[in-house]
Amino acid sequence: MATRKVILSERELTTLIKKIVRETQEKEVEEGWLGDKMKNVKRFTTGYGDESEKGSAEEKFKTSLSEIEDEVLEDVESFVYEDEDGWEMAKQDLMDEAEDNNFLGYLKIMNPRRTGKSKVMYMAGRSPGGRLMANIGSGAAGGVRSGYSQTKSN
Repeated sequence: MATRKVILSERELTTLIKKIVRETQEKEVEEGWLGDKMKNVKRFTTGYGDESEKGSAEEKFKTSLSEIEDEVLEDVESFVYEDEDGWEMAKQDLMDEAEDNNFLGYLKIMNPRRTGKSKVMYMAGRSPGGRLMANIGSGAAGGVRSGYSQTKSN
């Protein structure tokens, strides 16, 4: 490849460098902006911005499950599971439910009055405290119920 010499004035060189810097910055801003928007869209649709968030939620769920398992195995008779095999089947069902829900839920020990025996339940959705969209939805519904909304349906 042959090398060519180009003669530029100082002004032309400065203008060219400024143009290159400006285009580079615009490209970086667009890539950063688009990446953030896509991460937010992914978080909205799946519940997680990236795989590391999902991995940490899965680990948190498994830790919670093992803590509850210790409690169940200490006193299996006080739970609806007849023995350790019954608990193993229930544990697998809980794992399947959590996996189907992208680990966006939490475990809770329920104690129904009619049987007097506790049962571990998987609660779908986020852990107590809720999600932003759920809070926005409940706030909007509260406004509609209280008459503050100016919609045609009221």
